[in-house]
Amino acid sequence: MSSLLNVSESTFLALHGMVILAKAAPDKVRVKTIALELKASEAHLAKVFQKLSKAGLVRSLRG
Repeated sequence: MSSLLNVSESTFLALHGMVILAKAAPDKVRVKTIALELKASEAHLAKVFQKLSKAGLVRSLRG
């Protein structure tokens, strides 16, 4: 994590995950793929993206 800004790991994952989604648009990207790229826990990233989805910041599909 960057020492320039003191942000939580969840915030870091949310921001970087959304950047990855934006770069891949309009294609779909699996949480597993993003987790591998960010070297993060897939379970933690899934929880982060669940919150982003509930906030209307990303759309998610089951599967």
